[in-house]
Amino acid sequence: MTTVGVAQEAINIVSPNAIIEYGDTKYGWLGDMPVVKFDNRKLLNTGWSCKLTGIQAIRKTIKELIEVI
Repeated sequence: MTTVGVAQEAINIVSPNAIIEYGDTKYGWLGDMPVVKFDNRKLLNTGWSCKLTGIQAIRKTIKELIEVI
């Protein structure tokens, strides 16, 4: 899922009428990294496996954050 996809999910749950405004730089803020790649082989080699898809995890996190705000 892209950053825009995460932002859109947050908007859908928190404020459906909000609009994403795009800038003209390749990064979002000072120090932001436009591309990050992770290697999860060590984690998977421990026997760990995902219980949620990426989108399910994002939605769950957003909803849980709303509960504590």
